[in-house]
Amino acid sequence: MPMQLIKKYKLQSLLFISLTLTFASVAYITGEYMRTVQTRTLEDSFQRHSQKTFSMLFATSLDAVLSEDQPVLETIVAQSIELDPEIHALSIVNEYNQVLAAWNSKREISDSLKIPFQQDVVFEGESFGSISIVWDASVQRQTVRDHVNKIWLYTITAFTIIAFIVMLVVMRLVVAPIRAIHNKLVEIQMDQHGKPIKVQAARELDELADTVNELGNLIELKLAREKELEETSRSKSEFLANMSHELRTPMNGVLGMLNLLSKTELDTSQSDCVDTAVSSGKNLLSLINDILDFSKIEAGRLEYESIDFNLLSLVEDTCSALATQAHTKDLELVTDLDFTIPVMVNGDPTRLRQVLTNLMGNAIKFTTKGEIIVRTRYVDADAGVVSFEVQDSGVGISDSAIDAIFDSFAQADGSTTRRFGGTGLGLSISKQLVEGLGGEITVTSEPDVGSTFAFTIPFRSCDEAAEPKVFNRLVGANVILLEGNDTARKQLQECLTALGAQVSAFESALKGLSHLSSRGTENLDAILVSSNLTDMTGTQFVQVLAKNAALNSIRVMSLVYMSSQSQDLLANNNARVGAHLTKPVRLDSLHTLLGDLIHGEDSSARKPENAPQKQAAVKAGGRVLVVEDNEINQMVAVGMLESLGYTVECADNGLLALQALEDNIYDVILMDCQMPEMDGYEATGRIRKHNNPGVVATPIIALTANAMSGDSEKCIAAGMDDYLAKPFEPDLFEEKILYWMTNGRSGAAKQKAA
Repeated sequence: MPMQLIKKYKLQSLLFISLTLTFASVAYITGEYMRTVQTRTLEDSFQRHSQKTFSMLFATSLDAVLSEDQPVLETIVAQSIELDPEIHALSIVNEYNQVLAAWNSKREISDSLKIPFQQDVVFEGESFGSISIVWDASVQRQTVRDHVNKIWLYTITAFTIIAFIVMLVVMRLVVAPIRAIHNKLVEIQMDQHGKPIKVQAARELDELADTVNELGNLIELKLAREKELEETSRSKSEFLANMSHELRTPMNGVLGMLNLLSKTELDTSQSDCVDTAVSSGKNLLSLINDILDFSKIEAGRLEYESIDFNLLSLVEDTCSALATQAHTKDLELVTDLDFTIPVMVNGDPTRLRQVLTNLMGNAIKFTTKGEIIVRTRYVDADAGVVSFEVQDSGVGISDSAIDAIFDSFAQADGSTTRRFGGTGLGLSISKQLVEGLGGEITVTSEPDVGSTFAFTIPFRSCDEAAEPKVFNRLVGANVILLEGNDTARKQLQECLTALGAQVSAFESALKGLSHLSSRGTENLDAILVSSNLTDMTGTQFVQVLAKNAALNSIRVMSLVYMSSQSQDLLANNNARVGAHLTKPVRLDSLHTLLGDLIHGEDSSARKPENAPQKQAAVKAGGRVLVVEDNEINQMVAVGMLESLGYTVECADNGLLALQALEDNIYDVILMDCQMPEMDGYEATGRIRKHNNPGVVATPIIALTANAMSGDSEKCIAAGMDDYLAKPFEPDLFEEKILYWMTNGRSGAAKQKAA
């Protein structure tokens, strides 16, 4: 029976069919066997009877056969027919096969009911003819058939009774327990845990029932545990949200007051103390953010964006943001970018920036001298896979520690004498973020040589391709590059070559001067000089140029650190320097500024016109309502806003804010979310339903210490226009205030579109 057909029937039906077929086959085989036996017995009986009849005929007909006396033979045949009615035909022939006497019954019967017999009449060893007898076996064969039918009937009846008994036994000992076990499994599947099942069956089924009962108990315990964990996770999330708020609120006060303090008149010692306090506060905030990120990842609440962004610009921006930290330690920060990567890609720029920041921050922390290289490569154009590498020349990682380097709260140096701080969460967060973005991260390292953290991320194509930028201002330009760092020199030379310039690169000032003396200044468009060369500083090289009147026509561009100690190389501090680039060098800036220098254009003309005047005009008439229950945070917000030229009023809660709006119209409202009497969400909802259209149209920016997943969405859903998490950066604070002052609520659509 095909498997698909078998699956349509229940077990009891299959058992019934199987038993029926089995017993029917046994009954058929038994009946056929009895038919064969009795048929053989019948034939043996006729054989003996034929031999007996032949012997009698032989004795009475021998003389007549020898003399061929036909009348006598016919009389003998007639007598034999009368004596034995089962004879159907009888004939006697001579040795020439001539019939001497014969008789045939007039009743027609089938050949299957005839049993023939023939034997020669032999006298003194010589055959004088033969006697042939055909027996009529119809009666005997009918008897055999009746007998076989009775055997079939008895056998089928007996086997039916046996099958019924077997079915009852199987139903009770097999099918019923299996059905009970199945029903129990269905209950478990539907999370309906009833009483344990008890079966009366063979040991195997009894053990199976016990296993199912145990499985139900385990699943019930697991569900209870999951419910408990879910409740714990919810409580943990609430705790983290509350802790985030409680920690960020005082941190906003600390950093805000320090920012205000830094703008007052301080001596050098006081200024250093403020800078140290700000740096320590930012480090503490970074630790808080790491712990919150880790908790969100652990709880599965971290969300990923899918938006279009400029990938290489993001890498350059991230490197520029961390350049000051690297340059403060005299570390060379180099970007080695693959410009075959599409200008725009689709993915999550925030999480990518976070991973790069973590890896670069680690590299800067664990590197005391040398360089840090950030490298990108297009490894699979079809799948859109881009690889990123952060390579440093730092302390490295031992083989024993490298396997656990991505574990939570793990550090390569776990001793009490370790030189570097941190929670050990940065790499764990980075690994989970990369995997959440569909990539993977690896690390190779050698102690006292350095480490390379590499990760890959697949990006989707943008719906609309960005127009390629035109870089043609340096085509054919002749440039000398003086850079003491081998990696930075090679990378910058490749960039200049890619932009169409002809480059002669040297690591020392002497080699550069030698090249100048041999080739002269004719057709030389510019010299790019780094602040650090192998034989002298960039400042000293420029002084050498200044002493040689023949070299006065050479245009010079300086390459300096963000925290450059060579202030003399800045364009506004040195008449011989026409422009300067801060490291790491950005391709756009290199193309624009060097092009301006070579073609004699003023780069400052490219800045937006009247931006300061416009900003001042907005500030002069700007009124801001700060809705905040924390007095220190009020002081911070008021101090920052007044320092920017805005007029500020405060309300301690949402209810007081509504009262203030009855008599005043403000340009921007800064709204805290958690406040007594009336929170920011309810206050925003009432403002959006106010009977004064001017109040309804007021932009509202959420100022909240909540930084958990979904907080920004909750603010927007409540009717707020923007979101700032405490503590906020002064520059970002100023930027958002100015944006909403300038655009009003009409800027919301623009911001969403952007």
